[in-house]
Amino acid sequence: MADLVLYKFQPDVMDRKILEHLFVGKKRKKQLTEMANNIVESLKLKNPRHYLVIGQRGIGKTHFLTLLYYCLKDKVDERYKVVKLAEEEYSIYRVSDFLVRILEMLGEEIEWNELQKYDEDMMVEYLLEKLKEKGRGYVVLIENLDQILDKQMDKKEVKRLRSILQKEKLLWVVASSPVRFRGISEGSEPFYNFFEISYLNELDDEEVKELVEKLCELNNDNNAEAYIKKINIITKLTGGISRIVFVIYGLLREDVGGVEEILFKILDDYTPYYQDIFNTLSPQERLIFDTLISLNGIATPTEIAEKSRLERNTVSAVLKRLEKDGFVKSY
Repeated sequence: MADLVLYKFQPDVMDRKILEHLFVGKKRKKQLTEMANNIVESLKLKNPRHYLVIGQRGIGKTHFLTLLYYCLKDKVDERYKVVKLAEEEYSIYRVSDFLVRILEMLGEEIEWNELQKYDEDMMVEYLLEKLKEKGRGYVVLIENLDQILDKQMDKKEVKRLRSILQKEKLLWVVASSPVRFRGISEGSEPFYNFFEISYLNELDDEEVKELVEKLCELNNDNNAEAYIKKINIITKLTGGISRIVFVIYGLLREDVGGVEEILFKILDDYTPYYQDIFNTLSPQERLIFDTLISLNGIATPTEIAEKSRLERNTVSAVLKRLEKDGFVKSY
């Protein structure tokens, strides 16, 4: 019998039952249940709540949001629709683009010839009216919000989006991001303190063990105990990142070699991934993160401050942010 196909980078294309089977950890399950219940309650009160799920790449944000999508679809009544946009939405540069994508995902017909007659302000009004005419509210799940707010939309469009979400009792937004980005963390930004933030943390040893056991169950594989020992060694160094556990499990099943060979293969394959992590950090965060790495082990804020030539208070504040985002750990 062929192995079950598991999509490491596109979990949302997998069957719901498999996603539920592979969703591990009491904390994550509690996060999911509480967020779903809070959103449903806010729908009943017609008082929108907006969430931002933060966790480093590969940690399981798409998995989490996909299960949230299914959970909400089960819970909401006919007055509301739940919409999950694509993982990468490179075409959203204006608020009108955002509203068009929602309508497209709802299967609504868009009169493109009519839209061409409008300027941007009129187009946004037209699209909002099209959403309102059904008399519904919409829960919209969207990933990589940092890309959209910080890199794709200009400041005017970001302000327009914030104004619509604040004034119209129409849209409930649940978004994800790999980090706390400038668009939500700086006081001058429109979305500063706008979202309720929920952090997805790394899997601990027990959760990694649970995930490996579930992967083995799906593949009728009796080698879970042997895999777990090797995987725990590697995740001590790379972190309890769901995607990396998937990759290591696949390599072990292919019998590519010992722990050392697997570790170096993981590091080689994931070089772009780790480069991407650095690219999401601010210059100051990169400097402190890189200084910590160069110290070859556990270091105090004072030691990092001395080597980076920054104020200790600055280093401590940045380290707290990095720890919140799952990039460093305190002992």
